[in-house]
Amino acid sequence: MAQPILPTAVYTLRDLCVLLRISDSTARRWIRERILPPRRIGRDYRFLGSDLLGALDHPKVLGWSLPDEQQAITEIKSALDFAPSHNP
Repeated sequence: MAQPILPTAVYTLRDLCVLLRISDSTARRWIRERILPPRRIGRDYRFLGSDLLGALDHPKVLGWSLPDEQQAITEIKSALDFAPSHNP
């Protein structure tokens, strides 16, 4: 059974990996890429539940990257440029 992410809770890196079902290396990469904003306590990371919930809307977390979005926009614009005009 999946556990909910509580906005007021504080999570460790291991908690984060279990909750989001991601590997340690993925979590650390998302920290480097500033997708997940950590708090430092000594050498350890802590994450606020509210920050985790906010990070779930990030394109990479959703499964697509910004270059993919830019490519899709470019293709749509190209298709619109070649579409016949219906204006008299």
